[in-house]
Amino acid sequence: YYAGGKDYKRIIINRIEPGSAADLIGLEKDDEITAINFKPVHKMTLEEIDEIFRSKDNRAVVLRVYHDNEYDSVVLKLKRRI
Repeated sequence: YYAGGKDYKRIIINRIEPGSAADLIGLEKDDEITAINFKPVHKMTLEEIDEIFRSKDNRAVVLRVYHDNEYDSVVLKLKRRI
C-alpha cells in the first residue's frame, strides 16, 4: 500500500501479490482502505497501520474498502511472509 492525500491520511493499495491473502479475498490495485478494525485510517498513524499489517500470523483484520465507487467490509487473515 501507499499513503497519500493531505497529511498521508489515505491508504491506497498499489499492488496485490498473486496468491496473497489480499488476492484471495478480492482486493485490487487502487482500492482504498478507509478503516482498519473499525477505526478510520485518517485517525491512525502510519506506524499503527504498519504494526497491524506486520502482526502475528493468522490474525484477522477487518478492512473497510472503497472499490468501484462502493464501500465494502472484508476480513483479511494475515499471513507471515518470508
